[in-house]
Parts: sequence; C-alpha cells; structure tokens
Amino acid sequence: LTKHATSFDRRDVIQALTETLPAGAQVTSQQLEATATQLLSHDDAIPLLAPTSASGERRWSTRELLAAERLALAISAERTAIPSMAPATVAAGTESRDLSAEQCATVTWRLTAPARVDVVTGPAGSGKTASLRAAADAWRDNGVPVIGCSLAAITARRLEAATGVPCASITRTLADLDRTDPATDRPSGLAPHSVVLVDEAAMVGTRH
Repeated sequence: LTKHATSFDRRDVIQALTETLPAGAQVTSQQLEATATQLLSHDDAIPLLAPTSASGERRWSTRELLAAERLALAISAERTAIPSMAPATVAAGTESRDLSAEQCATVTWRLTAPARVDVVTGPAGSGKTASLRAAADAWRDNGVPVIGCSLAAITARRLEAATGVPCASITRTLADLDRTDPATDRPSGLAPHSVVLVDEAAMVGTRH
C-alpha cells in the first residue's frame, strides 16, 4: 500500500486486496469489507490526524513508513560535518565562471550552509546544474568527495556529464554502498564527509 504512495484510504485497501486474489476466487464484497476493516485496525496501520483526500475520507499510513519519515526529518535538521568555506573564498572561486548573480549566491549558500541536507529548487533552464558543477568543483578542490545519483540511470548519466561528478542510479548507488569491503568485512558506505547530489529528489521514495 505504501510502495508508491505515502498514505492510503479504505478504497485503496480493498483494491489491493482484490489484486492479491487468484483469478476466479469466490469472494464476497462483505468478506472484502471485513478484511479491510481488520487490516485498518492492525497496529501497523496508523490513521492520520485528519482526512486528507478530496473525498474527505480518512487516510492511513504505516508505522514503518512514518518512522522512516521521522528519521529523514531528524537527519535533515542535523548540522553538516563538512567544513564550511569562507564566503570570500567561494566568491573568488566563482569569479572566472560564467554564472549569474543568483547562481553565485546559490553556490555560496551550498558551500557555507550548516545543514546536513539541503535542497535546490528551480524551473528547467534556471542554471541549477551549472551552480552544482561549480559547487562540486569547489568541494573536490577542498578534498571533499562528491558523488551523484538519480532515480534513472539515463538521468544519472546526464547529471554526470553536466557536473563532472561520478553518478549512478539510486539503486546502483545503494548496492555499491552496501557491498562488503574486503579490508574491513563491513559495508563500504560513503567516504567520510562526502557530498551526495540527488537529482530530481522530489520523485524519489522516502525509503530510498
């Protein structure tokens, strides 16, 4: 129910139940309704505080997904461990680039912001990628490892071509980070104080 959505209503539950049934199964609507009621009363089904759908019906989420959201919010509130660069140093590094004043301000914020998670938003063609490339170059010049990822492999390749940062799909990136390091017999993980660029992050599921 939460594979592609963050919440669901009773109709979603009934639809999901019918999709699990084998063809020709003899099931009545009363049985489906009773099973839906049983599922929605389970400890792992968490009712949301107020109806959020256009129909006004109550929606639910799951204990596991809400825990993942709380963890993501807690991480985003933490301070980064990457040393902040002086604004004057950043400005000097962007002087030779063909960047607008807004792009320069974006680069400066990226390199001096204290947040562990930061978001860059803007319409297509607004110069997000150019400012990311400038920021990535500055990070790497200061010894900070930078990698990138995107939901699709083809988008990751475009991000790599545009920023010069090694990129892969999110699935491939997570698999690489989980691969056992023979030297430590532990998952490889990220290098200390790494920066990870996530392209089109709004399309990425909470768990990823």
